[in-house]
Formats: sequence, C-alpha cells, structure tokens
Amino acid sequence: MKVIASTSYFLAISLILAGCSLRYVPSELSLEPARIPPFKRVGTVTLTNAHESSEDISVSIPGATVTVNYKEYTDLVIKLLKSELDKRKEEITVSTPKVITVAIDDLKMFPMVGNFRCIINYTVKTGDGYVRGIEVLGGSWNYRTAIDMAVANVAVGVLNDEKILSYLEK
Repeated sequence: MKVIASTSYFLAISLILAGCSLRYVPSELSLEPARIPPFKRVGTVTLTNAHESSEDISVSIPGATVTVNYKEYTDLVIKLLKSELDKRKEEITVSTPKVITVAIDDLKMFPMVGNFRCIINYTVKTGDGYVRGIEVLGGSWNYRTAIDMAVANVAVGVLNDEKILSYLEK
C-alpha cells in the first residue's frame, strides 16, 4: 500500500511539473478578407524568414512557462502571406522579382482579467530598402488562441502597410 501511495504522489508531482512548462506551435488561422485592403500583386515575390536560429524562447504566463520558437512562428506568417499573395497574382511577370523579409522579434504574454493578451513585435523589409518594425496584438481567454491571433495579425499587418502594398504593385 505504501509503494502505491508513493508512486501516486510521484506521478501527481510529475504531471504538475510537466504542466508548468509547455511548448506551443501556433495553429494556422485563415485571414479575414475584410481586414486586408484590395491590391494587385505584380510579378513574383520571394518571402524570406529572417531567423537563422531555431532557438526556443521561454515566455511566462501565470502558472506555466510556454516555450515558443520565433523561426517556426515566422514560417507560419510566411505561409499565410504566401496564401494571400497567391490569391492576388496578376499575370504580368515582366517586373523584377520582389523580396519581402519578415521576422518575429519578440513575443510577450500578459494576463488580463478573464483573458490573455499576446503582443508580438516584428520587422518587415522589402527588396527596395524599406524597413519597418511593428507591434500587433492578439487576445483571448485561452493563451493558445491569443498567440494564434497575434501570429495571424502579423500577416495582416504586413498586408496593411501602404509601402509594402505599393512595392507589391510596382
């Protein structure tokens, strides 16, 4: 009986400790068409992830630590951007190939009353020298959904930048 009781305590402590540190890979949310202004993409576009390191980063939330990977998160942003750009492809391909580089630079989680707020800082660069750092938010009662929304908002933010849209339409 004593062995079973100590085994149960060990198992319970292991589960509690395992629950305190999580690795989260964001889910792909589809971008709402109403949040992206109309534009026409002219020519080819190369989307590049500026992260070379696949280092995991720890982000604290109440009761746990979430491990995130900026390279993976930026890969998802690029996937969302590619999907949107493919929808707006013009048949004109005589222009010079365009390059857009994106990098998620920082992610912070803030507990609010009844929900979580995720703030992501990212940098976007175009092949013609335009560079801009921007901050986006995502919020939900679930930290995973807050992260998912913030990652999707990075793609929306890139596609709402007038200079980037002008670059895509050249």
